[in-house]
Amino acid sequence: YMGVKNLPLIADRLVGAGRPADDPAAVVERGTLPAQRTVTGPLADIAERASDARLKPPALTIVGPVAALREGLAWFEQRPLHGKRVAVTRARAQLSGLARRLELLGAEVVEAPAIRIEPRAPAAELADVSGYGLVCVTSPNGAGLLVDGVRDARVFAGATVAAIGPGTAQALRERGIEADVVPERSIAEALVESLEAVPVEGVRVLIARAAEARDVLPDALRERGAEVDVVALYDTVAEEVEVGPADYVTFTSSSTVKFLPELPEGARTVSIGPVTSATLRERGWPVDVEASQHDVDGLVEALLEDVAE
Repeated sequence: YMGVKNLPLIADRLVGAGRPADDPAAVVERGTLPAQRTVTGPLADIAERASDARLKPPALTIVGPVAALREGLAWFEQRPLHGKRVAVTRARAQLSGLARRLELLGAEVVEAPAIRIEPRAPAAELADVSGYGLVCVTSPNGAGLLVDGVRDARVFAGATVAAIGPGTAQALRERGIEADVVPERSIAEALVESLEAVPVEGVRVLIARAAEARDVLPDALRERGAEVDVVALYDTVAEEVEVGPADYVTFTSSSTVKFLPELPEGARTVSIGPVTSATLRERGWPVDVEASQHDVDGLVEALLEDVAE
């Protein structure tokens, strides 16, 4: 594993001991890790090729017919994000799912949670949710805290349930609630548009959201005559974090943009949607990639498309 420096001597001695000079050989640097690199060639030349590629320990040298199978078995280095260092800035509680997906695609993931979710004490409005005719949920975090706050999903039986997008709808579904209204674009404006067909005049509406959020949705529903209660279920607070070098930095909310101390030099930004992109521009950072589908699936797809270009 640590024979890179002595590889010329090792190769010469193997040839001197009777191994054919044209025997297939391979040197694998950082094997099984996202930064894995492999150099192949005949035994007589393998040391020079490894030196030209600037391979460093730890590295494993393989000599013999099995090394010739490398091209057919090189699935590890053929994954679409192999060799890319991707920073994930979402809250630690949600970070692992996205990080694992990126790792399976070959990325070296930098866990850099820029925010932390701090739940608030259950609001008085959650004591009797059955009195609301429309319940709007504006984030996956809000979905979990809302259901935990009411403890029994049956209280939503008489209400129209609206989720801001597919990710929030999935979070509700995992807790036994199927959203009635789900716009394709995960922004407040799209939810307002999707609710135009739902009668709201004189209807009590509960909006479950973060403490810091835009008022696009409650303002639009009040203009249509709804009686709106906005319930802040959690606060989004900054975490101390250092990203370090990265090829890409992913942003899944405006909060992750606001609280990231700095953008690594040369890194490309990947935004989950237009609201997050607007926050990037407010900070003077570029929007290199924006997901057309505003959830984690769309973000990953947008990243893959950018890498492939």
